[in-house]
Amino acid sequence: MAEHETANFHLFARIVAHDFNNLLAGILGHASLIEAIAESQEVRESAATIRKASERAVELTRQLLHYSGDRPVRFAPVDLHETITEVASLVAGSPIRVTRRLKAARATVAGDAGQLHQMVLNLAVNARQAMASGGELTFETSSCGDGSMFCLSVRDTGPGVPRDLRERIFEPMFTTRSAGGGSGIGLYVVKRVAAAHGGRVELAPTDAGAEFRVHLPLQREETRSGAPAGA
Repeated sequence: MAEHETANFHLFARIVAHDFNNLLAGILGHASLIEAIAESQEVRESAATIRKASERAVELTRQLLHYSGDRPVRFAPVDLHETITEVASLVAGSPIRVTRRLKAARATVAGDAGQLHQMVLNLAVNARQAMASGGELTFETSSCGDGSMFCLSVRDTGPGVPRDLRERIFEPMFTTRSAGGGSGIGLYVVKRVAAAHGGRVELAPTDAGAEFRVHLPLQREETRSGAPAGA
C-alpha cells in the first residue's frame, strides 16, 4: 500500500496548493490595489512588501504543484462499476471477505478516472484497516434521487466510528488510529474528490461497523441521434 499512500500525499499536496493559490490571489490583488492608490508613502511600501511576499508564496505553491506531479484534470466518461471491481481485487484477501452488490442501472459519471479510483481505493483501505482481525467489506451501488445520481456505499464490520469523533472524520490529518496506523488524509481526499465531481460523501448512521456513502451525478444520457431529449 506504499503506492497508495504516495498517491494520497501527492493529491493532498495538489489540493492544499490550489487552495493556497486561491487565497493568495485575493491577497495579491488587494495589496497591488492598495499600492497603486494609497497616498501615504508608508502605506505604499507596506503594500509592496505584502505584494512581494505573496508573489514569493505563489512561486512556492507553483513548485509544490510541480513536485507533486500536478496535471490538468480531464473529465471523461468513467464507469464506476469497473473502478469498484478493480479496487475490490486490490484489497481482497484473507482475512477480509469482499462483497460487491452493483445494483445501479447506470454507473457512468463524467470525471477524472485517476481521482475517482483514488477515492474508492481510500474508502476500501480505510475499511480494511478498521478490520485488522478480519471481517467483511461490502461495496453496494444504486441509483438515488430522481435517478440522476450514482450512489456508492462502502461498509465494513469493524468497530465503527465513535460518536464524538464523527464530526471530525473528514478533517485533514485527523485519524482515529494509533501512530503509524494511518496518515489522516485519506477521507479528506475522498471528500474533496467527491466535491470536485459535483458530489458529496457522508458517514451514515449504523448500529455496527462503518458505512460511507458517496453521491455523484451521473453523466447525462443523450438520444441516439445525439440531440438532447425533446429536441
